[in-house]
Amino acid sequence: MQPHEYPRRILFCVAGMTPQIITETLYALAVETDGRPPFVPTEIRVLSTSTGAEQVRLALLAGDRDQFGALCREYGLRGIRFDPSMVEVITGPDGRPLADIRSPEENECAADAITRTVAELTRDPDCAVHVSIAGGRKTMGFYAGYALSLYGRQQDRLSHVLVNERFEQLRDFYFKPRNPVTIKDSRGLEVSTADARIHLAEIPFVALAEGLHKPLLDRSMGYAETVRLLRRSSSEGVLLIDCARGLISWQGMSLQLTNAQLPIYLWFAERRRRGLDDGWVSKRSIAYDREMHLDLVRCARRHLDKGGRGQAADQVDDVFTEPPQGFDGAEWMAPHLSRIKQRIVEHFGPAALSRIGIESDNRRRNQTAYRLTTPPELIRIESARRES
Repeated sequence: MQPHEYPRRILFCVAGMTPQIITETLYALAVETDGRPPFVPTEIRVLSTSTGAEQVRLALLAGDRDQFGALCREYGLRGIRFDPSMVEVITGPDGRPLADIRSPEENECAADAITRTVAELTRDPDCAVHVSIAGGRKTMGFYAGYALSLYGRQQDRLSHVLVNERFEQLRDFYFKPRNPVTIKDSRGLEVSTADARIHLAEIPFVALAEGLHKPLLDRSMGYAETVRLLRRSSSEGVLLIDCARGLISWQGMSLQLTNAQLPIYLWFAERRRRGLDDGWVSKRSIAYDREMHLDLVRCARRHLDKGGRGQAADQVDDVFTEPPQGFDGAEWMAPHLSRIKQRIVEHFGPAALSRIGIESDNRRRNQTAYRLTTPPELIRIESARRES
């Protein structure tokens, strides 16, 4: 679906001392669209300082001004929810409303508020979010755009509204009316709204949501914490396999593997660490090579022979030591490899596959091979031994 076809449509603005950008953006989205399908929001959400929020309420929503209502009546825009409750004020480190953003601590609070708001708005799959970066301080616009890049979907959009120079930041200009009126510009000269030009510059953004770590997809983090985790996830990290607890740990997160999955993953890790054929194992060898089967069993016994994890070693022993005639080890292993891949993606995010996943490759014609992607020097195995 296209953004205008979604049942819930949100215009999100960061605003400062120029509330005009909200009505100008709405006008460009819904009225003068430059050939795009009109995007009429079902609601408008605004994030600002206490001073900026007061300007929005007085200029756009107060009865004696009501420029938002005037725009809607002028062009028949119906069903848009926008009232004082939709204007949220950024709070400072002490929890009090911020009148302005001047210190690094206040800037961090603004970044966190914007990031969390965009994350929350993009949570609903039946909603299209249009983010405007035109208002507020420049850093606020940056954070809004960055947050949409983190959490935006294919139906979401990012833009900056453009107004020709004579009408930029003009106190009494909020949108272009059907019938031109005369107002004064910043120099006190009369200008006609017939000369106003309002355009929307849509800004392409890279949607990163599909590759995010699971904690980021919970959408509860602030800006600094989000960036910190992303930086960690984009770098290499030690892969720890805790055999006693059946855990693989990477980048500060841990995943519990089942008794069927653990010996398989451990075997690929050990072969990669030992540098055997650079960690590669052919599908044909997994299927029928007796020595390869016994190598898997020996690996499981070496590292998992203790308590509950001893059952994992027993399982591969039962399957591979005395297999029935015609047994295909690759066929037995295939669903476990698929499930391991799925669980890594669900828990660590898709980007983790290139760092701790088990990759496949057609190394020779019609001969698939597998190996763990983690470099040998980054693999740590903590063995478990059976208690006497």
